[in-house]
Amino acid sequence: QLKQYTIKEAILLENIEQRMVALQCFSPASFLEELNAVLLDKQTVLKKQHKWDGNGKLLEHQYEDTYELYKIDGSIFNKDKTMLQLDNIYLVKCMCPSTNRYYHIYVDEEIAATNDAIACIAWTMRINYEPISKELYLNLMYAES
Repeated sequence: QLKQYTIKEAILLENIEQRMVALQCFSPASFLEELNAVLLDKQTVLKKQHKWDGNGKLLEHQYEDTYELYKIDGSIFNKDKTMLQLDNIYLVKCMCPSTNRYYHIYVDEEIAATNDAIACIAWTMRINYEPISKELYLNLMYAES
């Protein structure tokens, strides 16, 4: 019989393979809910995409793209006096426009301290191994439109 884990129990599994498999069973939204994530920032930008239909006609698709920065209090994991001591966890929620799936991407506490969801998503992208700035991210985003 398989044991059912809570998200907290799955995160605290010492065996990384077991942890990976267990965490895949949860939806991203359930992480935020069960771990009492706090919304720090939410920003929406208007994006345009150009596509061609089957007849070669250029189509323009406009949509709102929303980024949300969340904080999960690491102390909820440390109450059990486990060997694993976690600091706060910061995540940016964003949508992939090609798959329409939502993702929650880890960001470092230093960039999360800006309380700027777009600066945080920009931090996840690199040029020559260095994170890009919010300004460059927005310029690249609008250039792709």
